[in-house]
Amino acid sequence: MKRQELKALLHGVENAGEIIDQIMEINGADIENAKKTAGGGNDAVNRENERRFGTPFSPSCLHASSPYRFLHILRTPFLTEIEFGVTIRLDRFNTSDGKTASRSKTPPFGLKTFFLRKLLSRRCACAPPDGDFPIHYRYRFKRPKINRTDIFIQSRKESRQTALRGSECRFSALYAVATKQRASPFINKKERFMDIQKTLGSLRRFFSSGKTLSAEYRLNALANLEKAIRAREEEILAALARDLGKSRTEGYMTELGMVYSELSYMRRHVKKLMRPVRAKTPTAQLPAKSFSLPCPYGTALIVSPWNYPFQLTMVPLVDCIAAGNCALVKPSASAAETAKIIGAILKEAFPPEYVSVAEGDRKENADLFRQKYDVVFFTGGKETGRRVAQCAAENLTPAVLELGGKSPCIVAEDADIRLSARRIAFGKLLNSGQTCVAPDYVLVHPKIRADFVRALEEETVRMYGENPLSSPDYPKMINRRQFDRVIRLIDPSKVVFGGGYDENSLKIMPTVLENVSFEDEVMREEIFGPVLPVLEAETLEDVKSAIARNPSPLALYWFGKDKKAAMRAVREISFGGGCLNDTVMHLATHELGFGGVGESGTGAYHGARGFFAFSHVKSILDKSLKLDLPYRYAPFSAAKEKVIRKNMK
Repeated sequence: MKRQELKALLHGVENAGEIIDQIMEINGADIENAKKTAGGGNDAVNRENERRFGTPFSPSCLHASSPYRFLHILRTPFLTEIEFGVTIRLDRFNTSDGKTASRSKTPPFGLKTFFLRKLLSRRCACAPPDGDFPIHYRYRFKRPKINRTDIFIQSRKESRQTALRGSECRFSALYAVATKQRASPFINKKERFMDIQKTLGSLRRFFSSGKTLSAEYRLNALANLEKAIRAREEEILAALARDLGKSRTEGYMTELGMVYSELSYMRRHVKKLMRPVRAKTPTAQLPAKSFSLPCPYGTALIVSPWNYPFQLTMVPLVDCIAAGNCALVKPSASAAETAKIIGAILKEAFPPEYVSVAEGDRKENADLFRQKYDVVFFTGGKETGRRVAQCAAENLTPAVLELGGKSPCIVAEDADIRLSARRIAFGKLLNSGQTCVAPDYVLVHPKIRADFVRALEEETVRMYGENPLSSPDYPKMINRRQFDRVIRLIDPSKVVFGGGYDENSLKIMPTVLENVSFEDEVMREEIFGPVLPVLEAETLEDVKSAIARNPSPLALYWFGKDKKAAMRAVREISFGGGCLNDTVMHLATHELGFGGVGESGTGAYHGARGFFAFSHVKSILDKSLKLDLPYRYAPFSAAKEKVIRKNMK
């Protein structure tokens, strides 16, 4: 733990300086003791540890008698499971006048009421249960690395107006089950850096061998990938169901089907895309031939998000392989089940020196981004996209950034209300709104607003029934963090229909909001969930003014019969791509590139655009040896200048 982290953690606490000094001293001792103790037993002890804990490491270094030691233990890199008993006596304490102290009065013990909760909720498979102490917890961590320190436990049953004092706080019967890897659990940044460097070195050497330059090698690689995917199709659909609650049909339509289509396109067109393209040669350059030739960049980094974990990993990889590159692929750790399947498929289809898989969470991402690649392809949020762009710029590396934004739907007065509502509901509720090009809000003409909202509700019921939370076709939010974030965006006073949710299944009902302003929180960030604000816009100028508050969205959707008005909006508003009288479906057209502009990203892919996203197009002038015009050579004269001026105007 860093001192500045502790200062923020104990802000406003009496004697905070003394507490921080104690923690820093205890943590230093814990680290040294842990290094000495882990794996330090004799053979018999190590065998017993192997039997009980799945590792020869001794867990004795993990015992703690104070919350400060416990905080450090949770940061131990090799934890995968932990069991501990907690005995805490929470006493009400009164002020000198006999009244119960409010929470603003800090207890003398110096520890705030909310002590250890957030980290367990965020990093463990289940949240701490409510209830009185003493309690006993057993957790299996989602990842082997714990890197946050804001963990506090509190009893919700106590009154909000009552301050509690932890006069006794003991952590007992504490042990951890380590990973089954025999390497030292104390993995530092240098070791991770060396692993990444080793992987990149093997990728570069393989590319330098020239094997990936032939069309036959690329086609064989694509065939191997398709074969591996088809062999695990059921596993992929099951993983998508566990990660995101996707039905088989939606999983195939939005993930597997998109990958198969991209594979099919590339296998049909890769030879044509690889060919030199002739270009016209200026008269001044004759006799000569001009052409351009696409060549692979070399080693590519592909980082994918969690919302479409299979499609958004495999489609860029298909384009990367078709273009002749080697790849380091980093799936999202948030979609853990799908990431496992992706890793297994890629290890089965390709040698590791051709396509390699990186695992881990944000800490690993930060290490990956700092490396030197020949091209970077990133799909994800804006903040991470900025860091990727910054790291790429420092290494002068080209980068394709597929980000997001608040994509608007414009429903004009002459729109087909019923069909517009159906297609908007489809695009919005696909993957429960967790789609980068999902309609984020609707700008509807005031005269048809009421009819449109009514039709939107009817079409939602038509697709998912009266209770979408129980529909097997309706997906869930990826995790509790995203679930809580979207719930916070719903203002109950502005809900037209929906608004319900199920904490156990992490499902949120399709929700439509009215009377929303741009100052509301729901209009200040990308929603990325099944919540749809409906606002009014009467003219194109109103539409442009509204969109300017969240400029350069990834997509725009126009619903109306007036093609002139639609094309005017398309020309005058900056956005990545979109549809007229539909939503989302422009992604499924391989002849159209998909990408953002400005805040929503740079570059594009899908089909031929994907091939060229991973290619450097070389411009070549092939000059004849039969004739060499002398006027470009010194010494110059008036006659030579006249010829130059005549041919260069």
